[in-house]
Amino acid sequence: MDYIIDLKDEINPYISDFVEREIDKAKKAGYKNITLLINSFGGSVYEGLSIVSALKNSNLQITAKIEGYCASMAAIIAMTCDKVIMAEHGILMFHNPYLENRESMSESENNAMLKTTNSLIMLASHKIDKQKLREMMDRETWLDADEAFAMGIVDEIYDINKLSEFNLIDTFKQAIVSKNENLLNTIYNKLKNTMQKDNLIEDVKDETCIEIEITTESDVEALTEKAMGLESEEEISLEIENPTAEVDYKEMYMELLKKYEAMTKNIQNLEDNLNILKAKEKDIIYNNAVEKVNIAISENRIDESSKSEWIDTLINNFDLGVKMLNTIKITTKSPILPFANKAVESGLKSNWTIRDYEEKDPKGLSEILNNNKMLYKQMFYDFYKVEYKD
Repeated sequence: MDYIIDLKDEINPYISDFVEREIDKAKKAGYKNITLLINSFGGSVYEGLSIVSALKNSNLQITAKIEGYCASMAAIIAMTCDKVIMAEHGILMFHNPYLENRESMSESENNAMLKTTNSLIMLASHKIDKQKLREMMDRETWLDADEAFAMGIVDEIYDINKLSEFNLIDTFKQAIVSKNENLLNTIYNKLKNTMQKDNLIEDVKDETCIEIEITTESDVEALTEKAMGLESEEEISLEIENPTAEVDYKEMYMELLKKYEAMTKNIQNLEDNLNILKAKEKDIIYNNAVEKVNIAISENRIDESSKSEWIDTLINNFDLGVKMLNTIKITTKSPILPFANKAVESGLKSNWTIRDYEEKDPKGLSEILNNNKMLYKQMFYDFYKVEYKD
């Protein structure tokens, strides 16, 4: 049995300390294996490297189980684990480290950032070719479970279907279609062995108040069907009361076929509902992106002409896009004001400082103060280097 550690938040000092404490608990309790449950957009590279070091120094077998998003630094952490399994609805994302105001960084800072990127690539090369990963990080790459599995990045895709967990779906379908008794018994035996290991058969006995020992194959089959949800409690009770009765496999196959068809229909309904929810989620993400971009335009952070590009950026990665918008300095470019007179319009008004307004157009400056206080404060600070006090 594995020791479970949750990594389901932004990677920060708190999460890093939490993971290290949990690893210590696992070692003290004598665990040999850890399952790291991941649903994270990433976070601090520094704290992420601390988590990687703690996992590697533990000398325990680490399995990364991606339950949702696994992006940025979280993806690097997953790639350093001994085994990676991924939910069929999971998402992986790789990109280069991000730092605000990177365009103004010095040569030494840029060199440090390059070395950091190389270090992350080296860590993840346990699962991905270095050159391939560098290309993926450069263009920010998003992968679903099937794509990640096809590339060999994840070792296994899982879902909530019991048959799928035991790799029995194809066998089950074949048994139903061909009415093959041996194949059905193969399913029974594999599930029986697994459930005996996990004490699931005892749980079923308790649930149905059966206080007898399992002595016949038909008992095992009945209890296995109960664990799979393929038979009613009443049917199990009848079969247990008469354990020597012959099994009518033809009737059983027909019953299983009906249940399989019902299961398939239910899965389709769930997929339809999921598609509806995904469509609604896309609308919400789009509306939120438009709202944030409009605010940035109103604050003179970005130009109206780049609106569509910024909306696409936020749709692809909302949190990262918002951070990028917030790092853009509010410009002091004067808006076209309805009160501006012709003399001012003919001058270099777009380059005026607050001192120019004070000397040449105090009335216009007063209008800016009354109608766009944020712009006034920025102009005041740009010239006087102190905050404007109301």
